[in-house]
Amino acid sequence: MVDGYFKCKQEVIKGENYAEIVRKARRIYHTHSRQTRRDPFVRSPYFNKEKVFLNTFWNHINTKRQKDRKRRLVFYSCAIELIEGSRIQPEAPFKSKTEQLFRFQGLSADSQQFIVQIREELKTGKKYFTSVFPLE
Repeated sequence: MVDGYFKCKQEVIKGENYAEIVRKARRIYHTHSRQTRRDPFVRSPYFNKEKVFLNTFWNHINTKRQKDRKRRLVFYSCAIELIEGSRIQPEAPFKSKTEQLFRFQGLSADSQQFIVQIREELKTGKKYFTSVFPLE
């Protein structure tokens, strides 16, 4: 295991094309969205079991090209597991008066490295899962 990486038990989402991968990722998202009437979330032990909302990720991913979406969506299950389980200190590359960005590093079960970005609004304290992408 690489130091500073959260080791996931999940493998990346397998699929032959974009449609298969997005279907599997949406199924994971909908399991979390059925648990609440409001915005879907997962609780993060790093942030003292505070909620990390998942909707922002889908808004962000829809701004990308299909090839880039596929590249990012294969890590969706690993990203959710990382948010739900990681206590490892993240990198904080950006902080302004209104928001702060956290970057968690993860390693999937099939040894692929990835980064999960979580944005925190400093005024409200809300945290949003914004992005996941492979570490290249």
